[in-house]
Amino acid sequence: LGCPECYQTFADGLSGLFKSMHKGTRHVGKAPEALRKSREVGDRLKLLQKKLNKAIETEDFETAALLRDEIKAELGIPFEKVVLFVGRLGVGGGRKRVDHVVEVFRRIHNPSWGLVIVGSGMTGEIRERMNPENTRYLGEIHDPGERAISRVFRMADLFCIPGHVGLGINQAFYWGLPVVTEEGRQPPEVHYLVDGRNGFIVPEGDLESLQD
Repeated sequence: LGCPECYQTFADGLSGLFKSMHKGTRHVGKAPEALRKSREVGDRLKLLQKKLNKAIETEDFETAALLRDEIKAELGIPFEKVVLFVGRLGVGGGRKRVDHVVEVFRRIHNPSWGLVIVGSGMTGEIRERMNPENTRYLGEIHDPGERAISRVFRMADLFCIPGHVGLGINQAFYWGLPVVTEEGRQPPEVHYLVDGRNGFIVPEGDLESLQD
């Protein structure tokens, strides 16, 4: 790991590296402070997930609602009701049409409702169109056990991919979320959606209907 003289000699070069890797330059133990805090948050979310699952299984819906609020707080989501978009934003030339739901939330001024976007491929153009008051972009979420993305689905109230729904519709239905999408070139999975029963299908490109 080097001697004390090495650290002193190369301090200028190492300082930026340590800040980038460990979010600091002060030694606070075997684990970097940023990693320790990240693990603590992860552990709290796992515990909340277990409690939420138990509350739902026992039909203790009041407790379940409180736990969903705690998950939102851990993820930094301030909205009472959450519309969720999960998918690779840039795939197929933007065929999932995240731009449509982003535009809808530019028109919504109800502070209780918010849009949460998860997935890779966010463009600068779409990011600039996002309404900072009611839209949050969490980036790409991936873990082998899918625990993290499961928590995101758990705290949502509605799932919306205006364009090509892909396998996201299966995840939404698994977690009991209604799905809203548009007509158009959709994959076979869209047939799981029964308009008016477990979600809604609106005319393609009709943002007013999508907002309603």
